[in-house]
Amino acid sequence: MDAIKTFTNWLTDNANLGMVVAVGVIIGSLLIAVVVGATLSSIARRRRKDAIENELNSLAPAVMNVGIDASLYASMSPEGKQLADRAAIGIDMRVRLLNRDGAAEAADWLSGRFTALRNASSLERGDTGRILDQIREAFLTWAYEPKDGIRAFRRDDLEHQRNR
Repeated sequence: MDAIKTFTNWLTDNANLGMVVAVGVIIGSLLIAVVVGATLSSIARRRRKDAIENELNSLAPAVMNVGIDASLYASMSPEGKQLADRAAIGIDMRVRLLNRDGAAEAADWLSGRFTALRNASSLERGDTGRILDQIREAFLTWAYEPKDGIRAFRRDDLEHQRNR
């Protein structure tokens, strides 16, 4: 109790006014810095998330276009095949460079499905529509729920290996 009374007397003494004000300014500045830092961090996280979502939104139709090209691969001209191959490489790189869980796994899975589509196209089997549906569903699942999408890639890879 005596320590509190001594501190109160020191705090209210006019001789210590400069020190009290300086400490108050420092504490106030620290509080403001913490609030501003937390706000900026929140804004940065939101912008990062929005950038990834925008990239995924522009990537989804491109993935399907590459899949459609792969399903028609056997009937394409040599120049068309070259353009389709370049588009597939571009998609692979864009997916791999995404700052998202499972990006490399998604790119590997897509590459395998594009190869399956090319093979189905050259063998003229009718399962290209089913493979395109798998690509759409798994990619969109991964885009909105990365962990569920990764599980879908793994599950589909296991089924694909069993059917060989």
